[in-house]
Amino acid sequence: IKSLAFEKKETVFLWTDQILEGKKDIDDLIIDDIHQLLCNNDIPSLFTRKEKDEILSERKHKTFEDFLKASKGKLQIMLCMNPGSNSLRKYFRTYPSIVKNTSSIYFSNWPEEVLRSVAIKSISSTSLSNNSELSKQAEDILVTWHTSILKMQEEYNQASNTRLYITQASYLDMLKSFQNVFNAKTDYFESQILKYSKGVECLNEAGKLVDKLKADVESMKPCVLLKTQETESTLKELQKEQEEAKKKREVVEDQEMKASIEKKVSEQLQQECQEQLSKALPLLEEAKAGLSQIKEKDLIETKSYSAPSTTTMTIMEMILILLGRKIIYEEHLEGKKRVKGPNYKKSVQEMLKNTKKVKADLQKFDKKGLPIPEDIIKQIRDRLDSLQSEKAAVQQSSGAMIGIYDWVQAILAYDKAEKAVEPKKTALKDATARVQASTEEWQKSQAELKAIEEKRDELEERFRKQTSEKDTLKQQMSECQVKSTRAQDLTDRLKGEKKGWGEKKKKLEEESVNLFGDVILAVGYASYLGPFPAASRRNILNNVWIPLLERKAIPCSKEFSVEKILATPLEILQWNAKGLPSDSTSLENAVIMSESKKYPLLIDPQRQGLEFVKRKHDNNVQFLR
Repeated sequence: IKSLAFEKKETVFLWTDQILEGKKDIDDLIIDDIHQLLCNNDIPSLFTRKEKDEILSERKHKTFEDFLKASKGKLQIMLCMNPGSNSLRKYFRTYPSIVKNTSSIYFSNWPEEVLRSVAIKSISSTSLSNNSELSKQAEDILVTWHTSILKMQEEYNQASNTRLYITQASYLDMLKSFQNVFNAKTDYFESQILKYSKGVECLNEAGKLVDKLKADVESMKPCVLLKTQETESTLKELQKEQEEAKKKREVVEDQEMKASIEKKVSEQLQQECQEQLSKALPLLEEAKAGLSQIKEKDLIETKSYSAPSTTTMTIMEMILILLGRKIIYEEHLEGKKRVKGPNYKKSVQEMLKNTKKVKADLQKFDKKGLPIPEDIIKQIRDRLDSLQSEKAAVQQSSGAMIGIYDWVQAILAYDKAEKAVEPKKTALKDATARVQASTEEWQKSQAELKAIEEKRDELEERFRKQTSEKDTLKQQMSECQVKSTRAQDLTDRLKGEKKGWGEKKKKLEEESVNLFGDVILAVGYASYLGPFPAASRRNILNNVWIPLLERKAIPCSKEFSVEKILATPLEILQWNAKGLPSDSTSLENAVIMSESKKYPLLIDPQRQGLEFVKRKHDNNVQFLR
């Protein structure tokens, strides 16, 4: 009110009887306040004394009455009430100022253009908005439902001598119900058809998968058989190689032991030879020491002797024989006969023509002249024996002759010692040859064993790989068999389900063809036909609504039933279990009561409806008596 007077805003106070519907005390208080405004332009006790002083202190109004007049000029009050309600009659009787101070305007039924425009807006929120032809038909049918009910209302009022009101609110409720039910049913049918289609598709895919698994199993069988044969063949070859490797290892071990024994024998012979030779080496050193006493000038001096002594000659003959120089033979008289014999003197002189070579040959004799043949040793021994009797003559000889004499004795002693070792040397040589032969044979066998073991290792690796591949294939085949068996078992069990799903899908597809017609009949039935008796319901349904759909070529169920469209079989069973009679009229009434946005008025002389309502709400119902 302050804003009306101070800001001078044009304001409309709009009040409908539906704002506080059901809140009787508050509703009466507000109507009483409206009555005071209409009569006195004021609501008693609305402003306190302090608030009034504050209003006057603004100095825009001289008195409080001026303030009220200023606000009254900017305020319009609009009351919207249902002419068929008891509230309007009660308010007219209780508050006469409502009639006196207002202009009553009665609105008749909406014209067809308004009904159609409202229907168009409502249909635009459904899936029909994508189908212009069907949207147009829906507009015509919904408007026809409302206009036909208005005619039926007048006929019923005249026939029954009662007042039944069908207002635009019922039309709006029908549009809202059509919007909700059609969208819900469309979503339901699409989801159910998709669900059953996917179910059938999954079962078909499962069947294909079973066939593929069976084919995989069959294709794996030759591979597994081939791998098994390869593995068995490799195993036999491996066992053969293992046996051969075992035998070859035994041979190698025997050869190794034999070579070891031969080596020990050879080492022992070598040690014995070395020991004996070590004893003879001093003799050789002694011979070399004697040889060092010989000087070339002594040999030249000996060569110059025209008549060398017998001792010198004997010593030089031993050198001549040992060095293997040529002996000159000449004929001479032996008795009366001329015989050919050796001339050692000439031979020695011939040998001494090259004293350097003689000395060099003597120095190399231990390397080239040994061993000394036995016939030569005999000749040397004979001469040494002859010199034993002339030992004093030898001692008186030149230093060269003494050195040669000592060398000859030493070299013979060394030759004797070396010949004593010769059997062991031969044995050592044979033993060394045997060691080398056994070692070579052992090494060869080792190489052969290594090749066999490498082949065995290769076969073992191949066997392991083939066994692993075979086991993998067997496992894969086993898994495929298990999957195939389980999938086959599942598909066998679901064969009936597949058939049922296909039938349900087909039934849903057939029902979806009738969906539009069934829904538009059901929402009209639930929105309008509740107050009418069963005969009137059947009359308008069979003689007006269904023929209209047939003329417009809109399919609907041949045996239309509102409870099949707006209720589920489970809900109907629950209603029946809670006391609802199973006749069609009772079922229709229960559906209308459930779908209606208004409070139902039950005409229930047998109290069946009351018992059903109590049980439906588990006795959580308050009774006002």
